[in-house]
Amino acid sequence: MTINQNLHAAGEPAPAFARIIPFVLLLFVGSMIALTVILGKMTIANGIDPLITLFLAITSSGAFLLLLSRLQQGKLRPDRRFLEYGFCAGALFVLPNMLSFLAVSHVGVGYISFTLAFPILLTYVLALLFKIERFSARRASAVTLGLVAGTMLVASKAALVPQNAQWAIVAAIAPILIAFGNIYRSLRWPQGRSPISLAGAMLFFGGVLMAPLALLRLDAGQLQGIATKPVLFLFVLQFAAYSALYLAYFALQKLAGAVYLSQIGSVAALVGTVIAVAAFGEAMPAAFPFSAAMVVIAVALFQSAGQRQVPKNPVR
Repeated sequence: MTINQNLHAAGEPAPAFARIIPFVLLLFVGSMIALTVILGKMTIANGIDPLITLFLAITSSGAFLLLLSRLQQGKLRPDRRFLEYGFCAGALFVLPNMLSFLAVSHVGVGYISFTLAFPILLTYVLALLFKIERFSARRASAVTLGLVAGTMLVASKAALVPQNAQWAIVAAIAPILIAFGNIYRSLRWPQGRSPISLAGAMLFFGGVLMAPLALLRLDAGQLQGIATKPVLFLFVLQFAAYSALYLAYFALQKLAGAVYLSQIGSVAALVGTVIAVAAFGEAMPAAFPFSAAMVVIAVALFQSAGQRQVPKNPVR
């Protein structure tokens, strides 16, 4: 099903404003991902453990979205399929985020943002293998440009932090898990479930899965740090950011599919680089201007090619 078919099921041409909804959501979600990385680093800089930071942010946001879904729909109906989706999507979400949160203090916000450009290639390859997409030369070109842009950024940044090579490798595992998560959510999306309920389930159950590790790191010093006004303010910002981010994230995936969604990494890479340089004084990678141009061209190619999902959903 195409983007336009999703937006205008009656078969008539979609209004111009409707055709740009996926693009607007793409820019919003990519920018918000970069923002959550920044907020996470700021919280960690205030002495809060990375895993505790992530646990509090996603669990509170997930509970809020589930409550919002309950108020909106009247009941959640947590059947076996819903619980399976929540736990599996939660695991594929929380693992790469844990790796990124643990690595960010060692390799910097810029490097973490750069790695987010890589899931696009893996997602596209997996989508072809699972027959979620048909091959498109234009979309394949866009994926290639996105990959080249990400590779240039990472290679340029890696030269700045050679002493943290092991953490750079840890951070690079995250995109692989993200790609599998993108495909899983498309293949196993439960029929009749809204984006808000599934976003809440992923975040909440992801928090449940990481709770033992996070709570093991919680001590009196951490509790005192969390209770300070600056940290509480940062947690409020993270709560709001994660709630808005993943509501839009699931809306974009339902509307445009896994491969289109995977472009968020390229957007996050650009926004994260700019913020890292402006707010944290990180060095601007030499390849940034060329990589930025490639990302812009790649997004334009995706947008012009449209969404070419196979009409029949392979798994339901």
